[in-house]
Amino acid sequence: MYIFAYGSLVNQFSRSFTYKVEDAIPVIVDGFIRSWSELSYSKAGISPLVAHKGEGTCNGVLIPVSEEHLHFFDLRERNYKRVRVSSSQILTLNKLPLPLKKTIWIYIEDKVNLTQKSTHSFIFQTYLDTVLAGFLSISVKFANFFMHSTSGWKPIHNDRLNPLYSNYDSNSKMQIKLIDQVINDFKMI
Repeated sequence: MYIFAYGSLVNQFSRSFTYKVEDAIPVIVDGFIRSWSELSYSKAGISPLVAHKGEGTCNGVLIPVSEEHLHFFDLRERNYKRVRVSSSQILTLNKLPLPLKKTIWIYIEDKVNLTQKSTHSFIFQTYLDTVLAGFLSISVKFANFFMHSTSGWKPIHNDRLNPLYSNYDSNSKMQIKLIDQVINDFKMI
C-alpha cells in the first residue's frame, strides 16, 4: 500500500522521524486541494498544511508502507483523517508504472481534531523550509507547483534561529538560498 504525502512527509529526513522509507514516487493527485488550515492544533495559532476533497490538483509523493507500519504514520498524522485515493486520480511525473492493485491513502483535514480557530494564525518558517526542501529534492519545478497549488497563505514566522517545528529538517539549511528564492518568486506573482 501507499500513502500520498503532500507536505512535510515529502521530505525524506522529516519522514524518517516516523519510519525510514527512502523510495518515494513523485505524483500529482486529482480531486484534492491543499491549503494552510484556518484551524490549528493549538492556541498558538500554528497553521498546518491540510488537504481536502475538491476540484483541483495537489502534488506530492507516494510512499510505500506495509500494513504493520501504517500505524506509525497514523500516529504522526493523528489530527488528520485517513481516506482512500483511487489510483485513477494519480498522475505520475516519470511515466512510471502505477501499482494499480495497491491501496493508496491520504491524510485529509479532520475538523474534529483541528478545533482551535485562530484569527492570528501563521506558518513556521522551519515547517515551510522542511516542506520545500522535500519538494526541491525532486525539482525546482515541483517546488513551484507546490507553492502555486497551495491556498490560504498566511504570515510566516521566522524561527530559523530557534526552530520550533518538531520534525524540522536541519539539512534544509543548506538550501536556504534556493528555498528563499522559491518563496520570493511566488510572492512576486
